[in-house]
Amino acid sequence: MHSWTDQVGYPLVKVEAVNDAFVKLTQKAFKVSDEEEYSNQNATWAVPLTVYTEKRPLPQSITVPQFWWKENGTDLHFEHNISSWFMINHSVSGYYRVLYDDSLLKLIQQQLERNASVINPLSRAQFVDDYLIFTEKNYSNIQTALNLTRYLEQETEYVPWRIVFNHFDQFYQRFSSHFGYPVFQEYLNKKLDSALSSIGIEESPEDKRMRTFLRSDLLRWACTHGEPSPLCAQKPRSFWKLGTSMDNSGLLSQSLSCAAVATGGNDAFDILYQRYETLANNNGTKDEREEVLRPLTCATEKEILEGLYNKTANENSTIFLMNDGKFILNALIEKSQGRVMLLPFLNANLDKVLDLYNTWNKPQRSRGKRTSYIRHEGAELVENLLSKASIFYSTQAQLDEIDAFAKENKIKLLGSYVNIQYVLGTRKHNVEWMNTTGQSILEWLQSVEDDKM
Repeated sequence: MHSWTDQVGYPLVKVEAVNDAFVKLTQKAFKVSDEEEYSNQNATWAVPLTVYTEKRPLPQSITVPQFWWKENGTDLHFEHNISSWFMINHSVSGYYRVLYDDSLLKLIQQQLERNASVINPLSRAQFVDDYLIFTEKNYSNIQTALNLTRYLEQETEYVPWRIVFNHFDQFYQRFSSHFGYPVFQEYLNKKLDSALSSIGIEESPEDKRMRTFLRSDLLRWACTHGEPSPLCAQKPRSFWKLGTSMDNSGLLSQSLSCAAVATGGNDAFDILYQRYETLANNNGTKDEREEVLRPLTCATEKEILEGLYNKTANENSTIFLMNDGKFILNALIEKSQGRVMLLPFLNANLDKVLDLYNTWNKPQRSRGKRTSYIRHEGAELVENLLSKASIFYSTQAQLDEIDAFAKENKIKLLGSYVNIQYVLGTRKHNVEWMNTTGQSILEWLQSVEDDKM
């Protein structure tokens, strides 16, 4: 085990077809960073190996490696008919990543789309995770990785979906305010609805813990990340038509409540807002109130969102009196519809926001390492809102709008102005990502649509 304890990093195993009858395995250090690759480029490891193939798949229960690849760096050769798929690291029995050549990769992808259950869930999860990571390290490209998600209509296991969501959460941050996001959402919603149809949208007493977690994650994406999926929108609509309300005891019902508000207009919003008023008037806890408030920010109609924003700047509103204004403002900018209304709201209400949300008697002076600046609680709230909103922006025009607002109100924002400028500088990588990876995603989505025609 010295190869694992005496050197940094972990291996990347490459699997490639040598000819029609043999595959070759080689290993090198996985490039976590350019510096690490240079310092560790000749490292090799003792690697646990388990080989499974289309002709000889393995049951999920097998997790012990078949043998160990010695750390001398010698290439391994396996006899295999390359007209069928070949995989290693069954059930992720070893800590390494696997990069297949194009021909073998295509065969594995075809198997997933044909019948994913032949490959066990942990192996499916690691396979997809490897290729999404490979895009970040330039071992592969994003379109190759996204092709491996085509099979997800069949996926009903928690771990593979959790891996996908870990990566797609990053996509959502940078993509959700872009005009191309609805196309990505449409692609994913079909897979989310298929999985939800398979496992059931409602909880069952017989559900195991992982099934409950999976349902919550699927509903979170299907119901709250933009326009609700068809299945997610259909379910809560029946509740509002009956004039009843939904149980708000957890993430499951919050997701469906979000979809109901997004699709139910004023009627759905009013039912849920009345529940909030009842909680506020009957000493409901902050957690209980926020559990009801968050779905309200899923509204899509401009008038509803304007009214919700205005309640945060009205000293007589229940939302302000219960100190829930900051929560609502932060929740609103997590949704694309609410985010686009932030600057118009601040332009119209900046003085009021600065005054209402400043509980300090007067601005305070803070000293950094090189400079001192004036702090103001209301200005810091505006700073935090703009900084959070900018996380989701991936075009220069969007960042320029925040920059113009900050410059116009530089004097009012005091020391927060400098912080806003710093944050905007760090967001340039979002624009770079959209111009490269984001553009590749849009091109891939178009190719998927073309394949259907």
